[in-house]
Parts: sequence; C-alpha cells; structure tokens
Amino acid sequence: MNAPLRTAIIGFGSNGTKMHGEPIRDLEGFQLVAVADPNPAQRALAEEAFGAQAFADHASMLAVAHPDLVVVVTRNDQHADMAVDALRAGAHVLVTKPWALDVPEASTMMEAAASSGRLLLPWLPMRFSPEALRIREIVRSGQLGEIFLVRRAVERFDVRHDWQMRREFGGGYLLNWGAHIVEPAYWILDAEVRSVSGFLRQTLGRGDCEDVFFAELALSNGARALVEHTMSPAPLPRWFVQGTRGAVVVSSETIQIFEAECAPEDLEVPADRIVGKLPFAMREEPCGGSVYGDTVEAYRQLERHVRGEPVEGYDANSALHLTCVLDAIRTSHAENRRVEIS
Repeated sequence: MNAPLRTAIIGFGSNGTKMHGEPIRDLEGFQLVAVADPNPAQRALAEEAFGAQAFADHASMLAVAHPDLVVVVTRNDQHADMAVDALRAGAHVLVTKPWALDVPEASTMMEAAASSGRLLLPWLPMRFSPEALRIREIVRSGQLGEIFLVRRAVERFDVRHDWQMRREFGGGYLLNWGAHIVEPAYWILDAEVRSVSGFLRQTLGRGDCEDVFFAELALSNGARALVEHTMSPAPLPRWFVQGTRGAVVVSSETIQIFEAECAPEDLEVPADRIVGKLPFAMREEPCGGSVYGDTVEAYRQLERHVRGEPVEGYDANSALHLTCVLDAIRTSHAENRRVEIS
C-alpha cells in the first residue's frame, strides 16, 4: 500500500480550510502535516482541528516539514513565487485558481517544475463539476448535432471591497472566475481558443479592478463561446449550449435537454410553405452535486495523478492556455481590438 501523501497548505483562510483542508484531512490518501499562515487564529485552527504543525511563513514550513505535496491557497499575486519555492524544495505543487497572473508567471512556474522533476498541478475545479461533466457527456453523444454556440454566465448583485478588487494583489473577477466561466465553455467541446474579443468594467465593486467581464471566443472547432460574469439582480442561465439538433439549458437546479425528433434533412416541407418547423422533445434532469466542482472527487483524482495514473484534469498545458486566453481578453479590452491566440 502507498503511504499517504504528506501534504502542506500555504494559506489557511476559508478556502484553504473548507475547500482544501477538509478533503485532505478526511481522505485516506493524504495526511495534512503542515500549514503556513500569518494569522495566529488560523494557525491555532490548523493545530487544534486538523492536527497539523503550523508555521507563520511558508519558507519555515518547507524547511521543517518537507511535504510531498504543497497546496497554495493565498492571494493571487503570491501564487507563482510560493509555487516556485515549493517546487525547488522538492514538493509537488497544487496552485489554486488563478494559478498565475499572466503568461510570464505561468511560464516561470512551469520551468521550475521541469527543472525540479516535480508536478505543477493547476486547480481547475470545473473539471469535477457534475453539471459540467453531464453537459460534456451530452455534447459528446452527438444528440445535439454540431455545436455552434456555448453561452456560459454567472451573475451576482453585491458590492465587494476586499483585496480581490485591488490590482496590486492580482484582483479582478476575470482572474477570480476565469477557471469557472471561461475555461469550461470550450473544455466541454474539447476545443481550444483561437481568438477573443473582450470587455471589462468595474460597476459595483470598490477598488480598481473589474467586477464585470464579457468575452466572445472563436474556437478551434469552428464554434463560438460567449462567457460573462455580470452584476444583475435577475438570474441568467448558467449554461446555454446550442447545436444543429437541439440545445441544453441549465438554470437553478435543472438541466433541460431539447432534442429534435428528426434530422433537419429528413423534415418534409410542403411545397406551399417556405418554413418547416422542426419538431422537438424536451426532458429535464436534476443538476446534482457542486456547481463549481466536487472538491473531494478532485482530490481523489489528484492522488491518482500524483501516483502516476493517467488522470484528466491536472494538465499544466491546459492551464497555460487558459492564462493565454485571459491575457488576450485583457489586451482586447485595453486596445479595443480582437486578439489572436497562437
């Protein structure tokens, strides 16, 4: 039997505790041995509730604990430097979203991983969302025909004023929500992005970063994706996937599947009519599970990946492509032009 992966977490706030600390503590394949956090209350929580040795800074933790795996759950502007330190210390590293602020940071982490021989693992939790996985399964089945448009949206109506609204700390909703909104829109089609047109705006948030973004993505398979995070008291469908034989709409707790009852080319249109309406059927399924990813399942698959099994969901090249896309959206907005992605 393989020994549990000796795991450490850098940053033990709410996400570090709930999203990462609890699965690591509860799954047999992991042992939470150390936590680094400057907050004394969070260090006390790590020791008393999780049984982990606590440190005030990550350098001391790496020098003493020598973990097999390090999970970085800190401010966005700290991710790359801390990941590189952990890789050089001999640990595999999981970096929460966004794993990097831009392509140069992502490239620096990937170079450190290559030279250390350790794994650099991006946190792309939507790869483990039951909802997204079901939509991908429907798309792959071919029952919707050729997919030509994916709409992916998240709305909220609140006023945020923490570090995530400050540029100096790597804030902004594009970085914060890119892995939840932008990447899944082309991942469900097994496609990549070839060019983007983007728009950013600060509306309700207090700071110097955007809390609204829109982007239109031209995909490698010829389809288009429209992705957005917006401020609205009125709800939007989370997903609207359109194909030549049907559509999928996800709102609230329901997946609605619309499917043509015959192929378009088989529809008989009377000679005295210009338009023949294609008949369709609709069925509903419950969404089920976490909308933004099952973190327990994500860690189960992470263990398999670290131990050498082929697992989809922790590919650094996919995360790098997403970073290229997010960079391009920012450039498109700043320069008011469409941006190609090589």
